[in-house]
Amino acid sequence: MCVLVVNKNSKLLNKKIKIDELKKETLYMPRKSSVTTMNFIKSANCEYNDFNDIKHITYSAILEIVKDTNAVGLITKEFFNNECFNDEIRILDTDFVIEPVEFGIYLNNNRFTQLNKFIEVIKNHFKNHFYDTYEYST
Repeated sequence: MCVLVVNKNSKLLNKKIKIDELKKETLYMPRKSSVTTMNFIKSANCEYNDFNDIKHITYSAILEIVKDTNAVGLITKEFFNNECFNDEIRILDTDFVIEPVEFGIYLNNNRFTQLNKFIEVIKNHFKNHFYDTYEYST
């Protein structure tokens, strides 16, 4: 899940922000081809070019810039929860929902060893993050 973040002194805090308001702000987000960025644009029901000022940088850099400026940052909720901000950065309340990121796992019908190992790593890493678990037999 993605969230929009601002610093504790932001003029955007303590109100529901509409997408039209965000279009006028400087937005810091991961690279344009990132799932986080594409999911945000899709959830906002907009086109990339609808926004006046989007800058692409890393999550860590987003947090540093947001902490010291009036910018808005787009990061994953997991990243937000794993970082310590001493209450300097807050999640922005919006009138639209940023949908959770979806991804899939490909099945290996040819039984390539490296791919089987990769699939096991994915399963083990994400096993506690899924609401539904599906077992496939081949």
